[in-house]
Amino acid sequence: MQRLSLRRRRAANKGFNLIEAAIVLGIVGLVVGGIWVAATSVYANLRSKRATDQLLSITQGIRALFATSSSLGTLAAVDITPLMAQSNVIPTDMLSTTPDLATSANTQNPWSGQIGVVAGGLANATTFAVVYSNVPPAACVDLLMRNAGGTGRDRGMTQVSGAASAQPAVIPAGNVQALAAGVGLTLAQAQTVCQSAAAGGAVRNVGFTFNLRG
Repeated sequence: MQRLSLRRRRAANKGFNLIEAAIVLGIVGLVVGGIWVAATSVYANLRSKRATDQLLSITQGIRALFATSSSLGTLAAVDITPLMAQSNVIPTDMLSTTPDLATSANTQNPWSGQIGVVAGGLANATTFAVVYSNVPPAACVDLLMRNAGGTGRDRGMTQVSGAASAQPAVIPAGNVQALAAGVGLTLAQAQTVCQSAAAGGAVRNVGFTFNLRG
C-alpha cells in the first residue's frame, strides 16, 4: 500500500513537471515572438530612415552640382545615374563598384533594390526624380510619409509615384500624386500611391520628383 502511494506521488510529481515545462516553453515562445516582432519593426524603421537620409543627400548634391545652371542640360526621361555617381552625388555606400563605372544597375538601396536618378519634366529637364526599386508595400507608405507627409518636406518636391516594376531608372507612371505647395501628403494618398492594380502585394518603384531650383 505504501509503495503504491509512493508511485502515485512520483507519477503526480512527474506530470506536474511536464505541465510546468509546457508553460515555461509557452512563455518563452511568447517572449521570443515579441522580441522578433519588435526587432522587425525597428529594422524596418532603420531602412526607411536610411533611405530618407540618402534621398536628402542626393537631392542636395544634385542642386549643388547644378547650382549655376537653369536646367540639367539633358533631355527628359534620361537616366543620369552614372553622371551622378561620377560626380559623387550618390553616396559611395550605395554603389557596388567604383563611381566611374557606376550605372543604376550596380546601385543598392536599403531594400536590396536599386536606385535611379532620372532627368524629368520639360525638354530641358528642369526637374529630376529619385527612384527606389524593390520597396515593399508597407515600406513604400512609410517612405512617402517620412518625406512628403509633412509641411516640412522639401518645397521643391512636386510629386510622388509608385508602381510595381523591376526597372530602377524609370519614373513610375502607375499611381501618381501631385503635391501642392505647403500641403503634406495624407496617409490615404500615400496608400493609394503604393497600391498596384496588377499585383497588390508586389514590391514597387517609389519615385520622388523635384524641381531643380527647389
